[in-house]
Amino acid sequence: MKFTCAASALLLASHSAAYDIIHSSSVNCREKSTTKSKVVKVYQLGDDVDIVCQVEGQKVSSTGSNVWDKTQDGCYVLDYYIYTGFSGISKPLCSDT
Repeated sequence: MKFTCAASALLLASHSAAYDIIHSSSVNCREKSTTKSKVVKVYQLGDDVDIVCQVEGQKVSSTGSNVWDKTQDGCYVLDYYIYTGFSGISKPLCSDT
């Protein structure tokens, strides 16, 4: 029984939660944490976005945010557009930026 509980806890800890898009009907996911970077994916309202980690990148003046979320697809979305329930860094920092 202990093994089953431990395995379940490990599985849950390794799974990132899905978050919703806010403030827009779609959002660009970019190669790097800057608006000048190439768009590699577009998430639509209603899509679940998994956040792997976060970085401080370009500050986008229209939103006041410089926090970017690295998604399950390996690209970056400005945190302003993802509802995490927090303002600022709330996930582990990315180590491969």
